This record gives sequence, structure tokens and C-alpha cells, in this order.
Amino acid sequence: MSDNLNYLDSEMKHAELEWRRDKVVALYSEGRNQSTIAKILHLSRVTVHRDLHYKIQETRSKARIFLEERIPFENEICRVGLNKVLEKVTFNNPQIRESSYFDFYDDSLTIHWLSSESSIQ
Repeated sequence: MSDNLNYLDSEMKHAELEWRRDKVVALYSEGRNQSTIAKILHLSRVTVHRDLHYKIQETRSKARIFLEERIPFENEICRVGLNKVLEKVTFNNPQIRESSYFDFYDDSLTIHWLSSESSIQ
């Protein structure tokens, strides 16, 4: 029973901390300086500074994960999907299948014809 109370107490403290940090960011986004935020929330300026620093680091971490993991994965999904579409186009049209091939790399699609190249950016 004591463990449950300790857990609930810990959860409540965490929720209060997150609420405070979100409130600090909200006031900061309204253009208020750290000293004013400290007065409004009855905190020290150092606490406000730490809360802002924590939220900045948290945002950087989330952005890094998004940039390093999610965007490349979404790009791969698009590349695979486009390749499937191109396979269907070339499979259903023997003239295209016999006289061209496709390269898709980065942000460009290059269609190689027998005697010329076309590039779609």
C-alpha cells in the first residue's frame, strides 16, 4: 500500500513539474522575460531559467529523432511506393519497358530513353 502511495505521489509531482514547465514556456512565448515569469508563477528566476533550458533540450531531442529517424523512413516509404508505380507503368507498356529504364535517387527521377535522358525534379 505504501508503494502505491509513493508511486502516486511521484506521479503527481511529475505532473506538477510538467505543468509548471509548460506554463513557463507559454508565458515566455507571450514575450515575457524570465524575471516577469518568475514573479507571475512565484518562482525564482533560476528555476524559470532551468525550466526553459530543460524544454529547449527536450525539443532538440525530439527534433533530432524526427530528423534522423522519421524523415528518412518516410522518404524510404515514398521511394518504394514510387518504384512500385514505375514498375507497373513499365510492365503495362511494353514500348516503355523495352526502350527505357528509371533511376530514382534523392529528390530526382531520371528516365533514361534509348537515345536521350529526361529528368524530373
